Amino acid sequence: MYLPYYKLESNGSAFDLFVVDECNSTRLRACALDYGTTFSPKAMSRTDLYHKLNATTNNTESFFFLDFDIWEGEETVSALNVPCREQEVDIRIGDVVTLQTYAPQLFRFIYNFKPSATSLRQILEREANGDNIDEAACTWVIENETYKINSSTLMDYDASGYVVVLFVCNDDSFKNRYKYELFPFLGKHITNEMKQVTSYVTFRKYTINCTSEDDMSAHFEMLTTTVELYRLLGVVSMSVEGAQKASALAAPRHVPLMLADVAPEFGGNTTWRVAARVLHVASALTHFVRSSGWARLAVLTQPTKLAADYCDALRHNTTITFGHFQLPLRITRHKAKETIDSLQAANARIVFINADSKSAEVILAVADENGMTYHNGFVWIVRDWRPTTDTNTSCHEARRTTHFVMSLWIRDSRDIPSREGNNALQEHLRAKFKDRPWPPHAVSIANAFLTLTIGFKNVFKQNPSTRYDLHNKQVTSDFVRIKFGLCV
Repeated sequence: MYLPYYKLESNGSAFDLFVVDECNSTRLRACALDYGTTFSPKAMSRTDLYHKLNATTNNTESFFFLDFDIWEGEETVSALNVPCREQEVDIRIGDVVTLQTYAPQLFRFIYNFKPSATSLRQILEREANGDNIDEAACTWVIENETYKINSSTLMDYDASGYVVVLFVCNDDSFKNRYKYELFPFLGKHITNEMKQVTSYVTFRKYTINCTSEDDMSAHFEMLTTTVELYRLLGVVSMSVEGAQKASALAAPRHVPLMLADVAPEFGGNTTWRVAARVLHVASALTHFVRSSGWARLAVLTQPTKLAADYCDALRHNTTITFGHFQLPLRITRHKAKETIDSLQAANARIVFINADSKSAEVILAVADENGMTYHNGFVWIVRDWRPTTDTNTSCHEARRTTHFVMSLWIRDSRDIPSREGNNALQEHLRAKFKDRPWPPHAVSIANAFLTLTIGFKNVFKQNPSTRYDLHNKQVTSDFVRIKFGLCV
């Protein structure tokens, strides 16, 4: 910190600049010249500064402080609002970016620890009468109960506990079933695995808006700009539209991001898909259409990156004639009725709804009202669906409309090839859900958690020192290099 002040001379255009601590006087002189003002730099100790201040009330000298806020509350010191200079703004932005990137815990501390300007002045006054600023600050903290740090909030950097974060969609009706029926057993299973490297893992679940491109990245930013970054093994996400922006944040921080649902195509050095790609689902769709003997398929498409990727993947097939119909991002019943009318005019009977589950519900409900049902010879195929037992909904007609879901949903153990995967987890899922279908993403979530935790377990085995520095290029490289069979 530097504490310069200006002493105003009688001619009104020249100043003496007394410099307390380190200050770039050359730069300040240049700034002053911009305003047609000159000054002469002179060194001054803090002790001399306080003597001058104490004498201010009895003489005619005036002082101008660059960082006047620490003198807030003093009757003899008042703030002067000056225009903000561009170079100072640039310096502040640069500091914030550097702290967020290289010292996130210090960045968070700066924003959380906000003593008053009077408190800062008290520390400087102690420093003037003591040996150094560190002792003055420590003495002040000890004597001020308000600013004591609760020791329970401190983190032991040698601890063996790690965190895996899960982002689930706020409109996912199964989110509580994942929490209460899947996580407990999954946690026990992973705990037993991590005992081999004297570590343990806890889960943290956050609900986010999966239709937003920014919500996931905002949560990711929050998690990775605190000291928690050093205990974060990775992130498992159900978000689709926000995956690309979050991936761009994960790469420079070297945080593994596991996508447990079909997401748009993009590159990411620390992002992996535990579910299939768009091309795989599109291939399954065209196989289903061809094997059913149909040659025409109407495609209703939202203006999203994921929907566009599906359209691109479908165009690779030359044996089916596609009719494309554009949907708005948020569809109303009125717009759904217009779409139904267009389908009827085109005599379309096999329809693929290339949109999110909310849009699919509205369209299926309006289709049912207009007689475009499976019983009347119409086939509806969706790529996104939120199964629920709730019948108190305006789209109840959609719930009872026969339709096909084209997804990676593993409904029970019969969908898993024999002698493959983790037998213990399969037995747990069978016992837990009995005759009920497994939650749509139970298997992909389990696979993502296993990939992260057992993958890092193997990394820790090969290089124990890795546990103290999880996020660097070498750890990412080791994580990718290791081969492990982790599927449920």
